[in-house]
Amino acid sequence: MESPIVISSSNSSERDSSPESDQEGVNNNKRKRLEDEEGDLNVSKRRSEEPLVRVKQKIMFVDETATDDSDLKSKSCEDVEVIKENKDKTKDEDNNKAGTKDDESEEEEEAWEVEEIIDYQYCRESEEGLYQVKWINWGQEHNTWEPEAHLECKDMLVEFYKMRLKEREGATPAEKRALELPPDPRESFQIRQDFIREHCPPPSKKELQAMFIKEQKLAIHKRAKVIPEKMMNAAVDQLAKSSKPNDKKLAWIREQLKIRELHRVRGQQIEDLKKYEKEINEIDPHAFVSILNDADLEGPPRQMQYINAYKASDGINIPDDPFIGCECENCELKCEKTCCGGVAGFQFAYTKHSKLRIDVGQPIYECNKRCACGPECTNRVVQKGRKHKLQIYRTDNGCGWGVRAMENIRAGSFVVEYVGEVITSDEAEERGKKYDAEGRTYLFDLDFNLGDENLYTVDAAFYGNCSHFINHSCDPNLNIFNVYINNLDPNMPQLCLFARREIKRGEQISFDYCQSTGNVNSQDLIASPLKKVKDTEEKERPECRCGSANCRKVLF
Repeated sequence: MESPIVISSSNSSERDSSPESDQEGVNNNKRKRLEDEEGDLNVSKRRSEEPLVRVKQKIMFVDETATDDSDLKSKSCEDVEVIKENKDKTKDEDNNKAGTKDDESEEEEEAWEVEEIIDYQYCRESEEGLYQVKWINWGQEHNTWEPEAHLECKDMLVEFYKMRLKEREGATPAEKRALELPPDPRESFQIRQDFIREHCPPPSKKELQAMFIKEQKLAIHKRAKVIPEKMMNAAVDQLAKSSKPNDKKLAWIREQLKIRELHRVRGQQIEDLKKYEKEINEIDPHAFVSILNDADLEGPPRQMQYINAYKASDGINIPDDPFIGCECENCELKCEKTCCGGVAGFQFAYTKHSKLRIDVGQPIYECNKRCACGPECTNRVVQKGRKHKLQIYRTDNGCGWGVRAMENIRAGSFVVEYVGEVITSDEAEERGKKYDAEGRTYLFDLDFNLGDENLYTVDAAFYGNCSHFINHSCDPNLNIFNVYINNLDPNMPQLCLFARREIKRGEQISFDYCQSTGNVNSQDLIASPLKKVKDTEEKERPECRCGSANCRKVLF
């Protein structure tokens, strides 16, 4: 029997010297190499499918008791399988251990939750303060002493600190030694904020209003100034940490906080007013309208939506296509009979300087889009927009907002158009009851054509322009005129306010709420559609505060 050929990793095996044995050895070697290559292919395939299997060197030891090559190959494969199985088993054990640790940590986190801070003591051995803690779902026997670093219950620590402070307030020295005080767990700013919240309640709007009115009466150099924040914080911190009450200093801090809040509110108010001013001038880009409130802390009047022309309510159509226009090349007084006003049977309304030359009660017919004249026509005034700067300001006599001229305005000049929501007279009757009960009126009857039987009313309560804020006066400086331009519906004229006399810069502009807008000279016709108000008792009428020499003492 021939001895088996042993394959070693060193390739230094001895071979027979005879030719036959050499040839047989070569053949055996070829056959072995083929078998080895097939074995390597199988192992490499296993590796690609099982990338985490660590494979030792295929032939680690020479087994001289093996009878053939298959024993060697099977032994090598068994080694691989054993290594793979051991590796998988180790991984499973590691995963199970990790999962168990995670579960235990989650149970531990859920199990140890602070229910109450019971006591505090300073430990001399560890040289740190310890809190006695009662844990949720654990009995008293499981209470522990924990340093602050182990506790994540800031609110409870702060609450315990405040409770301990109160316990020590009336305690004797011996009792105070037993009731040890822990360090304040709050930051400096938290201590400051808690002190202010507890001892310095924020001022009410009414308080701030009274402070502001009082301040406005003083000269600018005498008004209260806001002290630097650093100084204010130092004063609060000192009083918060003091064990002795200081009422005088506390009163001073309260007053300073009120002044600081007043300045904050006032700054926000001015910012809001400037923003509103910008908005309305974008909507109405004609002469500038400014906003000012030095009377109180009221913000911008945003309850009204700012518009620049009539707004039709549901079911109402506002015409904008005139059926006729004049043929004048140059509209002036000498062609009065052929111009728009003359064709309608009325006078030419303007002078060559665009000032009124007609009396109250006469309508104004301006040239419209069908007229042959150009934009520089003398008979085009209202349609060119406002030419005079105005200011919406807060009055100091209880009349709310008002409007004043920011430049001199000559008599007969167009000042502003009264715009709002165009509604039916029936709707106006219902709204008028509410407005008159509240002592205000934003309703104008379009009664030039039909008088008491007017079809439409202008409501400027929720839609309007700066004319919404013009106050009443028994001696007004404005008059109301009915103007027709591109809308020639006789029952829907534009309401325009013209200067009744010379108006000085800074003077409040006003009109008489009882002036007739019709073509009759009667004081019984009023702006409000609820005309029955004139029959009510005088004590029920809204008070007039115009202050003129001929004041009627009631609005309407």
